Amino acid sequence: MEKRVYWAFLLVIWILTACYGGGFGCIPAFLCDMFGPSNIGAMHGIILTAWSLAGVGGGLIFTEVYNYLLAHDHTPKDPHIYSTNLHWILGVACVGFLFLLFVGTNPRDRLLPKTKGEFARIRIFGRLARVGSFGVEWLSKDTEDSLWEEYLDQRRQADNNYSRSTVVDESA
Repeated sequence: MEKRVYWAFLLVIWILTACYGGGFGCIPAFLCDMFGPSNIGAMHGIILTAWSLAGVGGGLIFTEVYNYLLAHDHTPKDPHIYSTNLHWILGVACVGFLFLLFVGTNPRDRLLPKTKGEFARIRIFGRLARVGSFGVEWLSKDTEDSLWEEYLDQRRQADNNYSRSTVVDESA
């Protein structure tokens, strides 16, 4: 902070701004994949509401920390004021990243039924791990494939049973 490398600061801010816009542009497609086309409006509204609350809340916290440090022998040109704020923002971003690891983004992660005692699952480098009262269980690709096929067979059977029960007897 003491070297005051302004070009590096501008580069980092430019990259963060580009990522912000790119992320905002990807939200509708992501929501469509996750929740289906009929739910995009409601989900987008929820995300934008949360985003605005975070913006207002984050701004208020930033200002409160800034004013607190100004009242305790710091000046507006003191880099400590801004680095302190960037540290708590980084902490919030890291917690958000950890939560993001537990969001199922493919059909297997979302639809495969949970086992008894399982409360979370995470995919790391393509490998599925179940987390539950039994600890952490890493599934092999073959095990995951067989569980997925078993699930699909159950779904097909349920769909067939449903279609048979809804067929109207036309001979009557």
